[in-house]
Amino acid sequence: MLASARCLLLGLGLVFGVGLAPPAGQAAHTSELDKFFKVCSRSDPKLEECVVESLNEAKGNIAKGVPSLGLEPLEPVAFREVRIEEGPADFQLRFVMRNASMAGLANFTATRARVDFPGRYIEVEMLVPRFLLTGRYSFSGQILTLPINGNGPFNAIVGSVNLTNRIRFSEEKRDGVLYWKAVEYLWDMNMNELHVDFRNLFRGNKRLGQYANAFINRHWRAIYQIYKYLVTTNVGYRFKDITNDVLARVPLDEMFKP
Repeated sequence: MLASARCLLLGLGLVFGVGLAPPAGQAAHTSELDKFFKVCSRSDPKLEECVVESLNEAKGNIAKGVPSLGLEPLEPVAFREVRIEEGPADFQLRFVMRNASMAGLANFTATRARVDFPGRYIEVEMLVPRFLLTGRYSFSGQILTLPINGNGPFNAIVGSVNLTNRIRFSEEKRDGVLYWKAVEYLWDMNMNELHVDFRNLFRGNKRLGQYANAFINRHWRAIYQIYKYLVTTNVGYRFKDITNDVLARVPLDEMFKP
C-alpha cells in the first residue's frame, strides 16, 4: 500500500520533474528528464490529458529505473514496516508487517487527472490489475469473535485495485523563488480481490491457522472497511512528508513547465 502511493509520487515526479530532484540548492535538470519522459506544461490546454498520457508512457522507465537520474526500479518495491495497532471494541488488533516486498505496481494505468493551479490541487486516479505482497508479520488481538495470534511469513494477492490520490498545496517563497508545499495528502485504495495466507498462526496449529485464514478471506471486505482509515491516513501522512522533501528542492517553474 505504501508502495502504491510511492508509485504515484514517482510518476508525478517524472511528469513534472519532481521525483528526480537533485540535492537541495541545485536546479532540476529538466533537459535530462526530457530524454526519458514527456514533461507537461501548465499552459497546455489539455494538461490533464497530458498528465495521464505521461504517467502511462513512463511506466516502463518507472519499472526498470533510470540510474543516470537516480531513479530506483519500482519492481519490486521493498519497505520495512507497516503497523496497525488500534480499532473498535470488536476489532481490537495489533498487526505489524516487516521486510515486505510488493510486485506488480508498475502495471498501473492512470485513468484520470485533475490539476487546479489556482486552488493548488492535484488529483490522480489509477488502476492496478493485481499486485503480490510478501513479507513477515506478527498478529495479536481479536477480529469479531475470533482471537488471533501468530508470527511468520505471509503473502497476499490484491486484485482490481483503484487508487485515488488527492494532494493540496500551499505556496511559499524562498529568496524570491516560488515553491509548492503539500499541506494535505489524501490517499484512497479500494480493491475487488484479496486473498491472504498467514503461515504459523497459533504457533503452527494448522487447523486453527486454516480456519483463521479462511475467516479473513471470507470477511476481508468488512475487515478492510474497519481498518481502511488507519491505512489510508498513515500512508497519506508518510507521503506528504516524502512529497515535501522533494518539493523543497524544486521551484514551481521547474516542477511545471510554463
